[in-house]
Order: sequence, then structure tokens, then C-alpha cells
Amino acid sequence: MSDRFPAVGKTAKSSSDSDPLLRAVADGDPNCPDGRMLSALGDLFRRHAQPPKETDDLSADILAKLKDVEHADVNELDAIDAFYDGATDGSATNVHVDPTLDRLAGLARSVGPRRVDVTNAVLRRIRASSRLAAVLGTDDERENHDGRSRWRIISAVVAGHVAALLAFAIFQIGFHAGQETQADGTTLAVSSDDAATDAAGGTVAGNRNGLNLNAPELPPNLPATWGDIRGLGTDLFLLRRFPELRANARQLFGMQASEPSVAHSVAWLRGRLDAKTGTFSADPLATADERALATHALGTLALLGEGLGDKAHSADTRRALDWLRIRLGDTELAGDGSGTDHAFAGLSQVTSGLVSLTLVEGALLYGDLGLRSVAESTLVTLDRGLPMQAGAAGLGGFTLLALETAQQGGMRVPGRLLQQARRSLARSLPTQDADAGRVGLAAFARYIYGLGSNSSTRLQVSQLGNLLPGSAAGRPDPLGWFFATLALREADGSDWQKWAGALEGQLIPLVQADGHVSAEAIRYGETGGEVFATSLVVLNLQVPYRYLPLAPTAEK
Repeated sequence: MSDRFPAVGKTAKSSSDSDPLLRAVADGDPNCPDGRMLSALGDLFRRHAQPPKETDDLSADILAKLKDVEHADVNELDAIDAFYDGATDGSATNVHVDPTLDRLAGLARSVGPRRVDVTNAVLRRIRASSRLAAVLGTDDERENHDGRSRWRIISAVVAGHVAALLAFAIFQIGFHAGQETQADGTTLAVSSDDAATDAAGGTVAGNRNGLNLNAPELPPNLPATWGDIRGLGTDLFLLRRFPELRANARQLFGMQASEPSVAHSVAWLRGRLDAKTGTFSADPLATADERALATHALGTLALLGEGLGDKAHSADTRRALDWLRIRLGDTELAGDGSGTDHAFAGLSQVTSGLVSLTLVEGALLYGDLGLRSVAESTLVTLDRGLPMQAGAAGLGGFTLLALETAQQGGMRVPGRLLQQARRSLARSLPTQDADAGRVGLAAFARYIYGLGSNSSTRLQVSQLGNLLPGSAAGRPDPLGWFFATLALREADGSDWQKWAGALEGQLIPLVQADGHVSAEAIRYGETGGEVFATSLVVLNLQVPYRYLPLAPTAEK
């Protein structure tokens, strides 16, 4: 250690000199940041900081100052600058300068850098704030942004009102604050506004707690990937939870025309649930074991797509989920997952993935720990050590969705299975592949991994533009369009607009007056029945709000 920085305990002029930083300041050591300035400032304040006498009465001076400020027409910012810069009497601001402050300003100018005016920078940051950008921005600024910029208004509304903050808090704690305890001790989640949903599943948009929620709005700080969702404290299922947000999402993504069809079809599906068993047993074609399981999973996913709904909707959805719990051998009671192993024995990857996705979504949407345990058991059972394939129409993507949804929701996911799914199910596809489902799955996987701006992703999105619904001969194929619809919703822009228009043009006419879709009206429908066909149509038309959209990429 140099002589300039003696060790503690070494003879010094005073006790404070044993501190090397104080000695460096006192000596004006140029190696100490701003040492000269600190030393000079200290000398100045020691010379001029004389305490007032006890007999001094400052009341009159203070009152006079307050009176002058009250009646003076002085620009506060100019006054502050004048004090700092050492303005003299008779200046434009008529400010009387304290001699000590004048000397301080001179010292600062002589030994240090000039002051930095941060006023404009602060105002720019305020205007750029995610909370206030929509409020402070001009109409021209807002209109020059794409459709997503209008969603920023929700940041000012949500952040400034207790009702929306409480709703967001409910999302994070499993919605226990919005659940109703039943006689058997279980809980049933209820809607934030039961009157907002009619018996047919229709929604009534409007004001809640005096807030205008009719305009299409998204929360601020959208995640760039699904992996970011937990870190941002947001919710993958946010848009589907409330009728207003579902209506807003349809408006933003240009699918308002599908709302009546979805409402009627969801009501029809609920009517097909057996009141006692909770299965879609009314479908005469759902007789084979695996077919019944896959059809039931699709129907339950359609119900889950409408969020918590009103009490009746929630009760029906819980019955459908409980049927799956029982069908899987009640792994919660088995404890070792043997029930799931037995139930999944012989099932295809597609059916197993559908069932797992249904249980994962149900557990996360309702905050149900029992369902969560069953869902995690199904994910373990999926890890069979066998290679996974995307398959025709990308149907292996249901397994990928189950794993990625569970991962972002904080559930236990087998690491080996997740990596295998990412390598095999989400891999690149040859550009000449004409299967919209497989191309859509690959593109959607890239979006949820934050690769939406990659050239390969844009190429796949462009390829889907040549595979629009209805462009090929044959019956409508909602099973083969589902993952392409998810991918193009993320792509947004003209690519999504063309796809959404073609999709509604193909699917909405299939919905009958009572809400069902004929099995013969869609591809593969005759093997699954009306519940199968209706559920697939609903799943495609729910895409605007099934999952929280990701932050737009520069190329969107």
C-alpha cells in the first residue's frame, strides 16, 4: 500500500485521516473520482456554513418569501437555473442570488463539468412510459402505430384502478378470491361478473366499475417468449378469462363475426355433457375407448377456451375435467402415477397429448392443485423413451403445447421429454411441405421460443399464405388448420388478416342454428362425431384469445 493510503492505526493527523478515502479527498488526489471537487466543496461549506443564532427569528423572512412567490410571475425552472448558475440582481427573472450559492456555482464551473439539463430527457421518459404513453401521446402518434399500440391504453387503465389490480392478483394466487366453496369442500371458480355472460355463453361488453373496456387493449410488457411469462408476472390465459377481454381480442384480430357462432357452439357442447358422469356420452359415435377420450379432451378444451365463465359454465367444465380425472384412474389417490400409466397404455401420441393439454390448462386456469397433480402425472407418462413425430397436420403439436404450457405455468415437466419435443416436434421443415398443420406447428414453435423474426419463420408464414383455408379441394379441415391459425395470429398483419378472413368464411357457415357442426361437414368428422367436429371449429375460432400474444417483432 502506498504512503498516500496508510494502514489503519498508523499515525495520522486526526482520527478521520485513517480512512484512505477521506485522506484522498482531503489531499485532492486525482486518482480519487472528483477528489478535487469534493475537497473544494468541503472547504467552501466549512467556511460559510455558520449556524444561525438562537435569537434569530426567521419567521418574518420566510413569510415574506412565501408572499413574494405567491404573487410573483416567475418561471420555476428559470428560477432554479438562475440560482444554480449564479444570476445577478436585475436579471430577467428578478431573482436575488445568495452570495454563497453564487460562489458555489463558480466553483462548480471551475473544477467540474457543466450541469446537465435533464428536463427534456425526463419528459421524454414520462411520455414513453408504458403507463402514460397512451395518455400523453398525440392522436397522430397513436394512429401511426399499428393495431397493437392501442392495447397500451389498458396499461394506464389497469395500473390506475383497484378493480383491475385485484383481478390481476387473483390470476396469480389461483383465483381463490373468485372461488365459491361447495358442500363437498371443493371450490368452484366464478366469473368476475356473472351477469356479463348469458346462458348461451354470449357476452355483454360494457363498463365494469366505471371503466370503459370496450376498446381493444392488451396489457403492457408483452412477453417475447413463453419462457418470459412467469418472469413478467403475467398470465398465458389472461385474454380468455373475462368476456370483455375476449370481445376485445376478437376486435383487435378482426374476428368479431365469429362471436355468435362460438357462443352457440359452446352452449351446444355444454348441453351434450351428461349431468351425472360429465362425459360427452350423448354422441353416438364416441364409443371406442381412445376415440371417446380424444373427443372428450377436444370438447373440454373448447369449454376451457371461454375462461371461467359464469357459475353454470364453470360447473360444466369442472364436470368434464373430473371425468378425465376418474378416467385416468384417479392418480391423486393412486399416488404413484400407476393409474395414468394404465390409462395411457396403448394410446397414440396425439390422444395422450390432447388429454395432457386439457388437464394442464384446467389446472392452471382454475388454480386446482388436485388437477395439477394429475396433469403432472400425465406428463411423466408421456416420457416413454420413444421418438416423437410431428405427424400429419402437425398433430404431435398437442404434446408440445402440453409441455410448453406446463413449463411456463411452473409445473413439473420431465426435462428429457421437453428437450426431445423441442428437437423433434418443433424442428425445421422443408419449404416444399404443403401440409399447413406441420408448417404451422413449426412456425408457432418458433414464435413461442422468440424466433418470430427469423427468416425461416417468415418463410413458413409466407408459405402458409399459399395454403389458405378453402384454397384446396375437399371439405374444411379445422384439425389441419389449428396450428397454422395459432402461428398466423402471432404473425399478425396482412398474413393473419388473409388467413382469418378465409378461416371464418369456411367455418362459420358450418355452425347450425342450435350450435352444432355436422360430422360429415369437416374432414375426418365421420370418425369422431358431432362433438368432435363442433369442438374443432370452436378451437380455431377461439384462437384470438386462447393464449396471450407475444411482443411484436420488428418485422410484424
